[in-house]
Amino acid sequence: MVISNDERHTASLYSELLKAHGSSFRSLNWGSEEGQRLRFEVLSGVGKLQGARVLDVGCGLGHFACWMEACGIEVEYTGVDLSAKLLEQAARDNPGLRFIEGSILDSQTVLDEEFDYVFASGLFYSYRESGEEAIKRTVTRMWELARVGVAFNTLSGWTEDKSENEFYADPLKTVAFCQSLSPWLVFRHDYHPRDFTVYLTREARCA
Repeated sequence: MVISNDERHTASLYSELLKAHGSSFRSLNWGSEEGQRLRFEVLSGVGKLQGARVLDVGCGLGHFACWMEACGIEVEYTGVDLSAKLLEQAARDNPGLRFIEGSILDSQTVLDEEFDYVFASGLFYSYRESGEEAIKRTVTRMWELARVGVAFNTLSGWTEDKSENEFYADPLKTVAFCQSLSPWLVFRHDYHPRDFTVYLTREARCA
């Protein structure tokens, strides 16, 4: 499996957190369970997910799938993640779900199918060396895999509450890049002061 230094660092970080916290949201470095769920709720606003084929990039422990199930949203779910340890725990906790180890940027990761929606939540914050480039490469690949739409979130460079060793994306640069993929996008900076979400769709969301 071919991965970058930032991807290697991220996989190692989550393996250590898993040892300390088990299946908790803390293993994915969320500040609170409420904060994690808030991101899921915002991501799900990209479109009608009921019955959709969903790819969760950087799926961790499969918590997004669990959240959708709890909300009564039935999807055909696939999660992909670099961390074998996280995926082993995810499979134990969710034996009916499909998980794949690898990076969507690695040609050795077999994803020879289309999904309706492709998501990434909390994926980029630990990218110390190449955050902006990681967003471009990852979102481009997500877009290639998505038949209907993409939704992702990241920490916002507009916040005054920054922590060391975290990547904060420039919202305007991120939106400008996303416009190069599709004219149909939504930028959301209305739910948390340190975070923003982008929706990209193949068609207009409103008639």
